[in-house]
This record gives sequence, structure tokens and C-alpha cells, in this order.
Amino acid sequence: MKKLIQLLFTLLLCYQVTAQNKVLIDENGSSNIAKMVAGTNYVPGEVIIKFKNGTLSPSFLESSNVKSNASSIKALSKSITPTPSNSFFNKYGNRNLRKVVRRHYSSNNILRSAKATNKLADLYNLMVLEVDKTDNVIQMCEEISQYVEVEYAEPNYILYEDNNVPNDLRWVDQENFDQPNDIDIDMLHAWGFTTGNEGIKVGIIDTGVDYDHPDLGNAFNVPGAKVRGGYDYINNDNDPDEITVEDDIHGTPIAGIIGGLRNNGLFTAGMAGGDGAGNIGVQLFSLQTSNGQGHNLD
Repeated sequence: MKKLIQLLFTLLLCYQVTAQNKVLIDENGSSNIAKMVAGTNYVPGEVIIKFKNGTLSPSFLESSNVKSNASSIKALSKSITPTPSNSFFNKYGNRNLRKVVRRHYSSNNILRSAKATNKLADLYNLMVLEVDKTDNVIQMCEEISQYVEVEYAEPNYILYEDNNVPNDLRWVDQENFDQPNDIDIDMLHAWGFTTGNEGIKVGIIDTGVDYDHPDLGNAFNVPGAKVRGGYDYINNDNDPDEITVEDDIHGTPIAGIIGGLRNNGLFTAGMAGGDGAGNIGVQLFSLQTSNGQGHNLD
């Protein structure tokens, strides 16, 4: 169950991060970072850059060197041939680039598929550009994002831990989320990054969901409710309420783990259940494929 919870929250975070990164570049290829970061803290003197694959020297990526002069780690032979007026290295060649991932091993040693190669190449193409602490980082990100070798550039944002323990009554029982011995999934750290986004829809494929449950919004198919809709594939109707011999047998607790309202003083705190101050977190959809009595949808 712990691994399932970790996987679910990882997927939610990936969706959130992807959505945020897409905001950086509009349909015309122009960055709008400045609009995003009003009031956001970031590390002065650092710019995170994602280079296009093939831009950086493989010998540097595969070496134990953590950083080097930018001009010395440009790939000698690459598919990207920038014009002098649109080259990152022409302007920032004398600056240092520092690896986000310390060492990239030869693809022949660790990879088994082209798909895995592409994923790791993306990770290893992340670099930290070291600039002066007095430089305007936001302006530099806007500029660097336009270079032909660069996919995006952004400040090195500071992630703050959410130390506010939820006021939900059963939070003390959620040991898989947080406990003193740290055998948990560090939800307090994760909530410092996101508490869920209402634009994300999560389907609960299970025994149904009690959509009148107070920790799930006390409503069904109503704007602002946690459970927005769904379908009962056992009875072929649009009423996927979890009503069985034993109510709330499985689907409802799972829905609560994923998106139960957080900081509402009731029951448990959902991993993507909002902040308790207006953001209700992810939308939930009940897809009933079992009645909890051994009758499942084949």
C-alpha cells in the first residue's frame, strides 16, 4: 500500500511539474517566466538550464568533473548548428556550468532501450549556470530561453517545507504519511511543493465512492465538490456510490488517501486534498468496477 501511495503522489507531482513547465513558453516560443514568479524566492547567481540533447560534450557528461567552463563542454560535433547571433556559448562561454546530476555513465553500460536513453539524456542535460549574484536572473532566463541550444531556462527556486501539520482528526493515524522515525513518504515535504490542483482529474477504479462523505465534499457532480461524477459499471448506471454490505469497504478510503479534504478538521488529510484555504485539490471521479462482494467487472 505504501508503494501504491508513493506512486500515486509521484504521478500527481509529475503532472503538476509538467503543467508548470509548459507555462514557461507560450505558443510563440516566448517565455513568460516574469509573470509566474512575482513574490517567489530563488537562489541568486544561479540559472537552471535544460540543454537540447546533443549540445553538450559526452566526455564531460560521462566524466567525474562536476563543473567546467561552458565553452569547453560544447559538443564538437552536434546536430544543432546555431548561428553566431543565436548561440548560448557565444555569450556565456566564459561562465561555469555545473551538473545537476553528478555523473553520466556511458549508455552502453546501463541502458536497455532508446526510450530509457532519451529519458536519461534529458536528466543529464540539466545544468546550473553560475552568474553574478547581482545579475537579474529573471531577465537572464528570458534571454537564455531563446537560444537555439536551450529548451528552457528558469531560476533555481527555493522549495520551502510546509511545517504546518494538518488539523484533520485522523492525521495522527496516518503514519505512512509522516512519523518520527521517518519511515514514511514525507508528505509534509511534498505539501511544501503542492497540495493538489483542481485542474487534475483522478479516477478511482474500485468499489465505488461514498460521494456524500463529509471529507469528500458532501456532494456529487456539483461544482466545488471533491467527487465530480463517475459511472457504475456493475449496474450500468451513473450512480457509483459505494453502498455494500459494509459501507466504505475500499473505494472511499482510497479516495480519501488521494484527495480527502485537507485541513478541514475532519477524518484524514488527502495527499492532494488542497490547502484548507480555498484550494480543494484534485477532482475525484468514481468508476465502480466491483461491489466488494466478489463480483468484479471482467
